[in-house]
Amino acid sequence: MTETLHTALVDLLDRHQVAYKLRHHPRSGFSQETASMLGVSGKQFAKAVLGIDEAGHAVLAVVPADRRVDWERVSRAIGRPARLASQDQVQRLTGLDQPTGLPPFGALVAGPTVTDPSLSGYDSIACAAGSLTDSMTIAWSDYRQVAEPVLTPITDPAKGSR
Repeated sequence: MTETLHTALVDLLDRHQVAYKLRHHPRSGFSQETASMLGVSGKQFAKAVLGIDEAGHAVLAVVPADRRVDWERVSRAIGRPARLASQDQVQRLTGLDQPTGLPPFGALVAGPTVTDPSLSGYDSIACAAGSLTDSMTIAWSDYRQVAEPVLTPITDPAKGSR
């Protein structure tokens, strides 16, 4: 586990005094696979994808695990061009060796959180907790309180999963 990111996540949630449940599981590099291990639908697993705007600032796109981020929609939501972060940018901004395992809270990467509203159809969501072997569940209302996301459609169903 990336202790720095995990510790920052726990501190963030504890500071807001919200309930969450951490779960350790076998290594997984794919959100859909992790959702299955946790016994939730890919539609209920919040996949966080790190983006970079034209000035090099982080933006976190959060979509269901069974969908892809549409960066044109994210760009419109934040009012400036954004694109998928490179592996080096992910490492520099998160400490993660891979772009998976990122919790869906933009505050952890000093950027805004843009979340697809399709996740709001569930009382709780599951998400990564800073590693390929740790995830968590949190009530949707608590997620909204802590993440303070911009809620707007940022997926393109035609693009499928990933």
